[in-house]
Amino acid sequence: MQVLETFELELKNILKGLDCTYINEIGDFIFAPSKRLRPRLIFAACKALNKPIDTEQIKLAVAIELLHSATLAHDDVIDNSCMRRGKSSFFGELGSHGAVLIGDYILAIMLKILADIGSSDVTRLYSEYIMRVIQGEFSQMKNKNVVRTEEEYIKVCAQKTASLFELALSSVFCNEAEELRTELIAYAQNFGIAFQIKNDIADFEGDGADCKNGTYTLPSILKEKGFSNSEIKVQCEGRIAKYAETALGAIQNLKINKEHLIEYLGYLK
Repeated sequence: MQVLETFELELKNILKGLDCTYINEIGDFIFAPSKRLRPRLIFAACKALNKPIDTEQIKLAVAIELLHSATLAHDDVIDNSCMRRGKSSFFGELGSHGAVLIGDYILAIMLKILADIGSSDVTRLYSEYIMRVIQGEFSQMKNKNVVRTEEEYIKVCAQKTASLFELALSSVFCNEAEELRTELIAYAQNFGIAFQIKNDIADFEGDGADCKNGTYTLPSILKEKGFSNSEIKVQCEGRIAKYAETALGAIQNLKINKEHLIEYLGYLK
């Protein structure tokens, strides 16, 4: 069985039998079409380091995916977003009360997985990174309807988006040599920032929901500076390429099978 199939099966088994009024809706949301980027990053890094993908890595992959799902449920409340993954969001269907409760329930499932793993180091990492994500959300909330600088925008990207990619690798490799961990985290952070810029240019070219909600992302920051839409796309693509190159540079001197992590950078195209 392929590792991603094992991951999906583990996720289904964890959800199976849970006593929750909206468990079917939660399952539909979690198993909606998704790239599973954070679990895939764990598996790519394990392959790069010739690290066996055992039960613990699978559980950590499930935990990070559940954390990501919980943040999406809560983000939709914050952004008043009625659509998610091509259909009505929990906020759109149940309002803020129901969506917050579902996000909290998914977090509780994640906490149970961490308890089963039984590593205080991993639990501490989850706590630290979740606080970092929330701090990014606080910063974004504070700057609602304000055109930030590009530096401020990148800082929020690092906190809100890149943090979960960093956590994915930090939790799996927390007992490895410090140099290795540092470079892998740098790789994950730069990938995460590039990925957020990619999402923001897609939103800008689509319905522009971020700007309508008062969140000024890189494309809208560049728009305020007088760049045309075509120039904005070129500028954003240039930033994405820069962060992808920095991610690659972070692992360049590591004696690992880099092709797995190089291939992963393809998700930025």
